[in-house]
Amino acid sequence: MRDYSIKNRQEGLTEQELTILRVDPFPEDKGDNDITVFRDVFVNRRTSARCAICRGWICKGQRVRKRVEKFDGMVKSFLICPICCATAYRFATEDSTEAEDAWFDRYELGIMRAN
Repeated sequence: MRDYSIKNRQEGLTEQELTILRVDPFPEDKGDNDITVFRDVFVNRRTSARCAICRGWICKGQRVRKRVEKFDGMVKSFLICPICCATAYRFATEDSTEAEDAWFDRYELGIMRAN
């Protein structure tokens, strides 16, 4: 039988990936709603998809963050591209307004691409 514990899923992750997983990808969206995170891991993408933050393309084979959560009664899955992950890492490790601005600029890019 496989062990699906959080510890097992985090084995083999780099220190950078562990730091990125500590960054909440959707800090502004919470409001009063209860969020349950079912899965938050790094995976190698098998097919192309769009990033949940910047709406850029994720190519087959790229290492991306995958988050599955229940929000407002619905279960949703989100993929986060390597560029947004690198920006999240910078946001988590640098104490500068440039790092914070770069993180929120990724969201603005996603809004522009969605319209």
